[in-house]
Formats: sequence, structure tokens, C-alpha cells
Amino acid sequence: MNKEYFLKSGFLKFQLDDVHSLIDEINADLNWHWNNLRAPKNVPNSEIQQTWLDQGNMRIQDAWKCFESIHSIAKLDQITSILLDLYGSKPLPFQTLNFLFGTEQSVHSDSVHFNSEPFRKMCGVWLALEDIEYDQGPLFYYPKSHTLPELNNKILDFEISTENYPLIVNYWKNVVNEKKYTQEVATLKKGEGIIWDGNLLHGGMNHKNKNKTRKSMVTHFYFEGSNPWRPLTSSPNHKDYFEPEWIN
Repeated sequence: MNKEYFLKSGFLKFQLDDVHSLIDEINADLNWHWNNLRAPKNVPNSEIQQTWLDQGNMRIQDAWKCFESIHSIAKLDQITSILLDLYGSKPLPFQTLNFLFGTEQSVHSDSVHFNSEPFRKMCGVWLALEDIEYDQGPLFYYPKSHTLPELNNKILDFEISTENYPLIVNYWKNVVNEKKYTQEVATLKKGEGIIWDGNLLHGGMNHKNKNKTRKSMVTHFYFEGSNPWRPLTSSPNHKDYFEPEWIN
């Protein structure tokens, strides 16, 4: 039933068992860094990440390399088991993102950042590290939008590139209106999460109450047998294939 629902809707909510103590450990590990706006010393690209924090972009990427608590969530058997059932092949985690506040990110699809061959063999797993309500900038998403065709220059009528990313966002906004997709919002309790197909349109709601945090974690996965590539840095004659740093 879960797989049938996921294939139809492009997302699946879940509840993890007995993880509150591990979540508390993650929050404790990151607490000093959030309070002092300091990137962990051993985090990849620490200087760039420090710039993000200085600019108010309250996220830390790939902190699994610094904290065993975050590594444990990324490799959690409960999540791995769900993903194996949904995709029928071994899930391979390759990136973690930890957030203090809502991103307020515009509607987008992960597949333009991290695509795969075959298409749609990549997903995101978003986990609430505290109770998250509507005024805390929760995740929003558009069910069934994952069935949209794989983006290419012909569909867009312009080149897929980092420079043209604002035009791509406008394309997605127009598609949402044309298709009349219904927006849903992930207000979740601590330990609940949502899995989304890599092609599902999603983003971040306005974080209305800045007195409240929105502690959460995303892990991105590819699946065994897929080839990762980046559309934004590719060209019609060259696909930018890459080898992620897998979370082992």
C-alpha cells in the first residue's frame, strides 16, 4: 500500500520509532554551532559554509562527517527499509542538510540539481527534529507533480544552466498554476518525516514566527544501479556525471 501510494502521489509520510533520544543528541551536537553561528571545523567546504551562516542561511551541509548522531540518522535501518520497499534497490545516502530555520525556498525539483539515469532514481528524506507547525516555515509540496517529464532545453525553450535557474523556477510556478496542483504542507511532530520523489515539486513556506526554530534534517539518496549527474552544469553534448561521496 505504501509503495502504491508513493508511486501515485510522489511522497510518503512516516513515523520513526524510538528515535527521540538520537534526535536530542543531534540537537545537542549542533546547539553550540547554531548559537555561535559557527560551522563545524571538520565539515566539508567549511569556509563556504561559514559564509552561508554569516549571511543568515542557517543550514549545515554534510555534518554527518562531524557527528555520529547525524551519520546514524542518515544510515538508519528504519529509513533504509522503507526506501528499499519503495524503490526495490539499495538506497545510497550521499548528502545531509541540517536546518535551524525554514529555508523559504521557492518551488523546485531536486532532479535539476541531482538527476539520475534512469530518471527518478533519487529521493529526499526530510525529518522533523522538533514539532513543526505552520508558522515555522514547514516544507510544502505538490502531490503528483513528480510525474512531470524530465526537464530538457526543448521543454523549457532555453538552456538548463545555473544562470537560467530563475527562469526554471518561473517555469515550475507556471506549471503549478496550469496543472492546478494542490499544495500540501508538512506540519510534523518530532520524529516524523516525509520522503519525496526527486522530481516532486516542493519548497519552504514563509517562516512567520522567527521566535520559533524549525530544526530539521534532509538526507538525499540515490539508488544502486543509477548513474548520478548534474543538469545545471551539463550541456546538450555533455552530461556532468559525478561520483557522490557516499555516506558509509
